[in-house]
Parts: sequence; C-alpha cells; structure tokens
Amino acid sequence: MHKNEAVQKRKIRKHVPQIIFSFVLFVLTLLICFGIFSLHFLNPTAVVSPLGKLTAQSITSRSKDAGIVQMVKDFCTEQKLSCSTIVGNGQAVTITLSDGSMIILSEQKDLASQLSSLQLAINQLTIEGKQFKKLDFRFDNIVISF
Repeated sequence: MHKNEAVQKRKIRKHVPQIIFSFVLFVLTLLICFGIFSLHFLNPTAVVSPLGKLTAQSITSRSKDAGIVQMVKDFCTEQKLSCSTIVGNGQAVTITLSDGSMIILSEQKDLASQLSSLQLAINQLTIEGKQFKKLDFRFDNIVISF
C-alpha cells in the first residue's frame, strides 16, 4: 500500500497547478463580471435625446441666418442695390438682384469684408461696362460669371 499511496500523492501533486490555475481563472472571471455589473447597473446613466440638441442648433442657426440676412439687406439698401431675394442656409447667403444676377457670400468668412469686396467688384464692373451673371465669394478669389 505504501507504493499506491506514493503514486496517488504524485498524481495529486501533478494536478495541483492545474487546479490552482482553474481556481484563479474562475475568481478573475467573477471579479470581471462583478465589475461590469457594478458599472452598468449601479451607476445609472441618463439617456439624452439628440433631437433636443438638433432643435437648439437649428434655432441658433436660424437666428444667425436672420441676422446675416438683415445685415445683407441693410447693405443692399445702403448701396442702392435692387435685391429681389436674400436667402441664408447656414453655409452661404444667396442674393438675387432684380436683373437676375446672383451673388453668393460665404457664412464661414467675415461678412463685412465680403460686402466691401462686393461693393468694389460691382463698382469696377460698372466702370468697365460689364454685366455679370454671378459673383461667388465662397472661394479665396472672387469667381465672376458673365
């Protein structure tokens, strides 16, 4: 029996590292599950609707567009330009003159400098006797279509 007991002890010693590894792995799995549970269920998170943010942004952009459109209307009145429509869409302001010519201003650039450039361009084209179809201020240089 002495030999059988020695064989059994060797078998047990052989499996002890596997048993310890399995136990440690089981404990780590429990800790991870508890951590996920505590983060997810014990800390309630508020769900915020993105629709409210979009509505607030659209109201802000509309009021900004209205201010820009009013500024352009004042400029047209000051310069005695006959503007039939002025439309702002958040990216650009499109001015349609009564003769069908279009002027496109960028809302990403300084509006005052674009309006002063517009005044100079219209004066220069008038002196040269040229009638434009479209002036586009969205680019680095003014694009003039005849």
